[in-house]
Amino acid sequence: MGAQIESAESEFLGELKQGFERAIDLRKNLDNKSNTMITIAGAISTLLLAIATFLITKIQSPEWIYNTSIAILFIGLILAVVSITFFVKSFSLKKYYYVIGPKKFFENGKYNEKLVEQFTTASKEDFTRHLIEEYLKGIKNFYELNSKKADDIKWGQILLVSSISSVGLLLAFVLLSTIFGPTKII
Repeated sequence: MGAQIESAESEFLGELKQGFERAIDLRKNLDNKSNTMITIAGAISTLLLAIATFLITKIQSPEWIYNTSIAILFIGLILAVVSITFFVKSFSLKKYYYVIGPKKFFENGKYNEKLVEQFTTASKEDFTRHLIEEYLKGIKNFYELNSKKADDIKWGQILLVSSISSVGLLLAFVLLSTIFGPTKII
């Protein structure tokens, strides 16, 4: 029976370790996604400026098209900038909890030899229980921070899609400006 308990404890610890590693991988994937979305938002902002500049400087169009185009440009740029803010926020450094990280063994910057000794002289059962507790704390911490990170990315994506739609609207106004009124490409 003692071997079964030790085996179950060992299996549980192994599962916790895998769960912790998956949480770290998820954090890395979220960071990569956030980085990619920052790049896309920057490209959309550039595209908005290019289309608006062309519309404003090269095409003479009725005033209502001109004013509406300016409004769409500002709305699109604001949405892109706010989406970048959400992505940067999700990408920012967080206080992740790592199982038996180096901080635990230093007190006020000094090596804590007594704590290290407690670990090296602990029974296997005590050490395993401590690891289980540490992994559970780490998984909980990563889950909470990754959830916040994912929420920020989700809101950034919603704003970015709205910003992308303003590119389509600006292109529509370029077409409208060629249809209505005294249009002349300068």
